Amino acid sequence: MQESRNGNIILRSFSFLETFLPTLAMFGIASLVAIEAILRYGFNTSILGMEEVAIIIGLYCYLLGSACSSRDNNHIKVNLLDDVPLSKNTRKVFSIISGIVSVIVTGIFFYISLKYGISVKATGMKVVPLGISKLFQVLPLILGFGIMFIHEIIWLYINTFKGNNSVEQNPSVELHNDEQKEN
Repeated sequence: MQESRNGNIILRSFSFLETFLPTLAMFGIASLVAIEAILRYGFNTSILGMEEVAIIIGLYCYLLGSACSSRDNNHIKVNLLDDVPLSKNTRKVFSIISGIVSVIVTGIFFYISLKYGISVKATGMKVVPLGISKLFQVLPLILGFGIMFIHEIIWLYINTFKGNNSVEQNPSVELHNDEQKEN
């Protein structure tokens, strides 16, 4: 029982971070753009590298937000077959095929971003105006696609072995929804 409770705490913490970090990144972008605009137009000066920092934060916001929408099954999807009269088994087959394609595509993007991150780390590339490692620009790709890949695997497992396409069947979504109800 204690082990299950600890697992839920870890999942809840991870779910909270998945939602909080893109929100924090969006606030950071808005703050940086406001500060840059005030400095540029009010004081006729600017901070070197501010645009690059905003772009890096934007990458984190976009990719971690995409991972959240993947977790909640709110991502953009084409539901061409919803209006076509198909049997339940045929819909299940299409759902499984769709899940396999999603796992493959996100897995490929995760692998490519991981390989690119390793090559950036090995070469020691830097972001020119800031002098920081280019890995800070690559890390959101690795995190975002990695988390999306994990969520797609969970969805495929649930749709294939649990036999249910319901959002509530995904454990991370269930915990996320419980947190929202408590607030």
